[in-house]
Amino acid sequence: MTTLITRTAARIVAPLIFVTAAILFIQGHNSIGGGFVSAVLIVSAIALLYIAYGTSDLTRLLNISPSTLNRRILVSGLLLILITGSIPILFNMPFLTQAFLILPPLPFLGELKISGAILFDLGVLFTVTGSLLSILSGVSR
Repeated sequence: MTTLITRTAARIVAPLIFVTAAILFIQGHNSIGGGFVSAVLIVSAIALLYIAYGTSDLTRLLNISPSTLNRRILVSGLLLILITGSIPILFNMPFLTQAFLILPPLPFLGELKISGAILFDLGVLFTVTGSLLSILSGVSR
């Protein structure tokens, strides 16, 4: 049983942590951040929600058991890493070779450079999130 203050704080802080994780994921190719740091932040927000609301309420909210969700996230991350790394082999390039796409200038954002490494980073994010959530759910029992 948690207090109203804990639940209110979790409602305010968890979305801020999720937004910070998204920002760090997006800027990770040009400066500090990326998939690993974002995954750690996401798991910390989920841990805060576990503390505030308990595992049964979150399981009911997500409509899936935590172990199944953790496994699906982990496996999808590993597959994304493997696929992203293997695509260059089809074009006779070394494993994990990056490709770049430069988008035309956009209002308020300017010129955006997107690299193939963002998919690899997304795989890292899913893999680390699934792994840490598995550890968290194992510790919480």
